[in-house]
Amino acid sequence: MAIIFNGVTVAGDSAPTGFQEFTASGTWTCPTGVSFVTVMLAGGGGGGGGFGFTGGKMGWAQGGGGGGGASLSSITVQVTAGTVYTITIGGAGAGAGGANTNGGSGGTTSFGSLVYGYGGGGGRAGTYSIYGGSVGIGGLPSITNGNSGGNAPSNYNGGAGGIGYFRQQYNGGNGAIPFTTQPTAGTGVGAGGGGGGNLSNGTGGAAGYRGQLALKW
Repeated sequence: MAIIFNGVTVAGDSAPTGFQEFTASGTWTCPTGVSFVTVMLAGGGGGGGGFGFTGGKMGWAQGGGGGGGASLSSITVQVTAGTVYTITIGGAGAGAGGANTNGGSGGTTSFGSLVYGYGGGGGRAGTYSIYGGSVGIGGLPSITNGNSGGNAPSNYNGGAGGIGYFRQQYNGGNGAIPFTTQPTAGTGVGAGGGGGGNLSNGTGGAAGYRGQLALKW
């Protein structure tokens, strides 16, 4: 009798019996008798962009938040018993190290060449002419973009990071509030980092959060 697992007919296989989760890159060897595996993954979150400064009282703008990493809650793929599959966990995007600097993109998380999710884009440095730092674009399959940073004097805050998702939602980091708080890192798997503030409390952005992957068979 055929077995139905996660909407896929798996003729002749036993019901799923295994589970393994990866927070760092490694390998997985497909066990004997297993023909299908269900993958859950998230790409790394992008880092926040830095404060932008071009001189003068009005020539500054806040950094944009990093994008959230891609998220796949469940996808079932065919595998071959005895084959060793490479697991790559996307790293966190680095926050911008200072003024006029973009945040780093999050890394791609993948299961061999079968399933992958891109990391979120890094937030852009603040640029007054484009209303603060541009967003870090969310990874594909799409999750969430970061938020734009604000321009002086109408909006002084750095952009918040994009949301990450792996079993649950993780908020992106907060953008800096000039004269008050530093930007904060993504709070959990795949979340983007907050954008930078101004010269009063640090010019750089905050880091995103790494990706993750889980297998069920």
